[in-house]
Amino acid sequence: MTEKGRDLSCALLSADATLGLTGGFDGVVRVWDLTTREKVGADWPLFKEGVADLALTADKKTLVGIDTNGTVKVADLAKRAAGESIKAVADGVAGVVVAPGGKAFATLGAGGEVKVWDFAGKERRGWKLPVPPAAAAFTPD
Repeated sequence: MTEKGRDLSCALLSADATLGLTGGFDGVVRVWDLTTREKVGADWPLFKEGVADLALTADKKTLVGIDTNGTVKVADLAKRAAGESIKAVADGVAGVVVAPGGKAFATLGAGGEVKVWDFAGKERRGWKLPVPPAAAAFTPD
């Protein structure tokens, strides 16, 4: 996927489809207002490595991103400020997903490792699947 000359590695839509976010192999995140089709603010260099996946809380306040090396950043979207980095997976990245209530997120490793985290960066649960997950979802609260 290409975005005006920039190769994209991932994209997401907010739950209400008013915001779109794109991540690039360059580690940059862009935020888009889908009602006006305009970019919101400047490019956001969230990672030094490529962005592997992005997830957003339903209130559109918190962004969870994971880079191609398995490092997670939890960020305040409005302030474009990220907290400490979390080394989440070591076996390649399959994705990241946020729980509907916004109290947790999960990281998916390409080797089958799944971890559930709180937003303070504490691992709450983890397990190893026999096959790599292609996708994941939380059930509603």
